Amino acid sequence: MGGYSSRVWEVEINQDRNLVVKILKDQNDKDLLHHQAEVAFSRAVNSTGVIQTLKFIPDTKGQTIHRLHQDGDDYFVVIEPHPIVHKVDLSKEEQQNLGHLMSVVHSMFVDFDHPGLGTTKYMREVNLVEMDLIAQAFPDEGYKSYLKFMQPLDYQTLGLTTTVIHGDWHQANMSFTQPPFLFDLETLARGTRVEELARTITHWWMEPTAKKVFFENLVRGYQDLTQAELEIIPQLAITQLYRKYAEFISYNDPKNANRVRESIPVIKSLFNLP
Repeated sequence: MGGYSSRVWEVEINQDRNLVVKILKDQNDKDLLHHQAEVAFSRAVNSTGVIQTLKFIPDTKGQTIHRLHQDGDDYFVVIEPHPIVHKVDLSKEEQQNLGHLMSVVHSMFVDFDHPGLGTTKYMREVNLVEMDLIAQAFPDEGYKSYLKFMQPLDYQTLGLTTTVIHGDWHQANMSFTQPPFLFDLETLARGTRVEELARTITHWWMEPTAKKVFFENLVRGYQDLTQAELEIIPQLAITQLYRKYAEFISYNDPKNANRVRESIPVIKSLFNLP
């Protein structure tokens, strides 16, 4: 048995079969409620045939879910294998197709809601400790231009409509099968498409110098974004990087923290941002 986290365990049944078990200790636990939202969303998405959804980051054999068991006060989820096809580098056409796929998912589920869905604050909200870390690392104070994005967005004032967003859409959470699979729904939330696109730009693994072309291809595939949305996405992406830097420092991961810090001026320059 190997641990994914304090609640998620991988169990080897035999050489050809692995299961993943997630323990939910309390029927009223917010994790259980969010899990129920994930299952409801998965069933709704899978019924479309356009894309499929999975629950967890896959191991080498892949996983899929849909069984929730109760044993007394304990709830646990069993995930079974499913084939996974990863791609690290995408062609121009594949990047545009990805943007189109994101648009389809956002459009199909604009009205989907569930009491277990989280919010998007994990994408950008920066607490006082994190702000101190950012201030120490960036004495030029360039982060101050993004303070308004380091807090809940006023969607109405900004003219943004909400939908269901995956919240962590990058190549490690996606299988390029037919239909494609999107897994690890731990960050499933109500939010806006600009937040999804910004986080995808920052979290997709590629050289910082390639981010602007990636952005251009994503939005070309997405198609119906407004000018205001196009302008806000790069700003949200930079905000996400500042937050990610503080997160890595908090995790005692200086290597990745430095990688993020070095990427910020590069990406700012690409988008002509302060």
